[in-house]
Amino acid sequence: MKHTGIINPQISTKNINKQLLKNLKIGVVDAKFQYIGDKQAESWLAKCNSDDYLHHRNFVNEIKNIAPKLSEYIKGDVNIVGLGIGNCAQEIILAQEFLKNKKVSLSMVDSSWELIHAALENAASLDIPKEAFWSDIVKSDAIKNIGDHVKRVHNPMNFYTLLGGTICNFPQSLIIKVLRDSLKKEDLLLVSFFGRRCSDVMQEIYDSADIVDAYRGESSKSHDLSTLEPFGITEEDGYMQVDYGIDKRIPFINIIERKFVFSNDCKVNFMDEDVYFAEGENILVGTSCVYSMDSVKHLFKSHGLRVVKSFEDKTKRYIHLLCKLG
Repeated sequence: MKHTGIINPQISTKNINKQLLKNLKIGVVDAKFQYIGDKQAESWLAKCNSDDYLHHRNFVNEIKNIAPKLSEYIKGDVNIVGLGIGNCAQEIILAQEFLKNKKVSLSMVDSSWELIHAALENAASLDIPKEAFWSDIVKSDAIKNIGDHVKRVHNPMNFYTLLGGTICNFPQSLIIKVLRDSLKKEDLLLVSFFGRRCSDVMQEIYDSADIVDAYRGESSKSHDLSTLEPFGITEEDGYMQVDYGIDKRIPFINIIERKFVFSNDCKVNFMDEDVYFAEGENILVGTSCVYSMDSVKHLFKSHGLRVVKSFEDKTKRYIHLLCKLG
């Protein structure tokens, strides 16, 4: 099948560097910059295949378990629209299962040009229509336009996916609005996230080693440091720190924060501008959220999405929700 790459003109090297400079100045790196660039994409792909990062493997295994149930629920032909496609491993599993009784197309959407290439390569053996879109996944208009295009060209229903806990990387209200604005009444959305075993957000902090420790492993640390590579920041300047607590904006959510802490005063020059950091100051490199089943259902409902099916693994850590417009 022909591979089509549709490039969102809002993404360019110049814009990326401007955004990176803004991120550096405020000390918070946008989630997409964990994956943009050869080194960053390669580091993330290596992290997914490493022995010390269990989350990707466990999410993939759970998709294998629930794919037949999802296929049974879906009536008619479908377009899989993978948002934040990554290596496409989970969407490939879904496509292979759906193909047993329906027509399927696969559209891959990511802000990382490098990961789009990896996804296309991994999905090359799938004999179905495939397209790739280089686009920021938190831009409502871009995702809505992609969804409309896919329907015109392929099948009448879109099956959006945001898998591997990717939803946890973004401000919740922002990403849920994008998802809601993209859906039509006939469409479905599959979202995965980390599940909280305890009903109490404080107690969860003391029962979370299995989630948090994976972010303290060498592969995760290496990936987080690669995010800072464009600024020239290295381990000589400081160290990675993983904190786990309660989200300040949404108090019924637990949050994992991965920070780079400066060991000494440091001057970083980027795009001919000097940005100064004091000893002990940090840059927030990445976040992940942990939800109870009830809390995430409430969050989605309050933002106009209705959960039609829910799935959780035996450990209650890896949860998938199938949603429609409310």
